[in-house]
Amino acid sequence: MRVATLPGYSRYEVLETGVVRYKITGKICPDYGDGKMVTKRGRGYRKIKIYSDEGDRHIFSVHRLVWRAFFGDIPQGFDVDHINYDRGYNHVNNLRVIPAKHNRNKKKSGKRNSKEVEFSTPSLFG
Repeated sequence: MRVATLPGYSRYEVLETGVVRYKITGKICPDYGDGKMVTKRGRGYRKIKIYSDEGDRHIFSVHRLVWRAFFGDIPQGFDVDHINYDRGYNHVNNLRVIPAKHNRNKKKSGKRNSKEVEFSTPSLFG
């Protein structure tokens, strides 16, 4: 199983399965807020609260954090998308970056594959 870290957040490690855990104890970081808060305010995306090495608190959407840990920064004008449309499944192989405009159009149309567009994701397991 592949494990990655985020610069500036050395207390944590991110697993390829989309799990974020504390390095020292191996304990999984809990979701931020209760289920209602995550669903209503986060539109169904899992969020976690972690602390930087300087002690500053940050709240991240897990899928965005997983992307950053394995691939680096999300390019400007792009969103991290769940390939299988399951917002709770944050495995690194289920994530890709797509143009934000395409992602917004997909949400408005209510159709998951209104236009079949192929987007590439860097391969970790080549």
